[in-house]
Amino acid sequence: MRNSSVQPSSYDISENSSIILYNTVDYSRDVRLSHPTDSNLDWNCTAGPSNSTNTNDECGLWLDNLSWSPGVYEIKIYSNDSLWQTITLQIVMDNHTDTSPNFSLPRGGVAPNDTSDNGLENILPKMGILLFGVSALIWITKNIGNEEIVNKSEEEE
Repeated sequence: MRNSSVQPSSYDISENSSIILYNTVDYSRDVRLSHPTDSNLDWNCTAGPSNSTNTNDECGLWLDNLSWSPGVYEIKIYSNDSLWQTITLQIVMDNHTDTSPNFSLPRGGVAPNDTSDNGLENILPKMGILLFGVSALIWITKNIGNEEIVNKSEEEE
C-alpha cells in the first residue's frame, strides 16, 4: 500500500496460502475483507504507520480452504474512515498433488523411488544396533553381578 496506489491491484492466489499487505505511509490504514456467507470470518486489520522495526505496519491473512472457498473477493482499504482502494482477490483451488520421494538432490542426482526395507543393506545397520544394545545389556548385567559377589566375599572375611 503506497501513497497513491496498491501494487498489484489484483491477486490470483491458491487456497491454503497467505497474503500480507504492507503499509508504506506514515499513517494507519484499515483493511477489510467480508466473508460472503459467515460474518464471523470477516477480516478486519489495521496496518499502522510504516515502521521497519516491527510488524505493526502490515496485515496478513491465511486463506484456509475450510473458511475461504475458491472465488472472487474484494479487499477494501480505508484511509481516514473513507474507502481509499479496492483490491480484487481471486482464490483458486489448490490442485497440487504430492508425489514422493522422487525429488532432486543438491548435486543434480535424483532420489530413488524404492524406499522399502527389502534389501540386505537396510537390515545390516539395524542388526548392528540391535547387537550393540544386547552386548551392552550383557556387559552391564555381568559387571553388576560381579560387584555383588565381590561385596559379599569382602563382608564374609
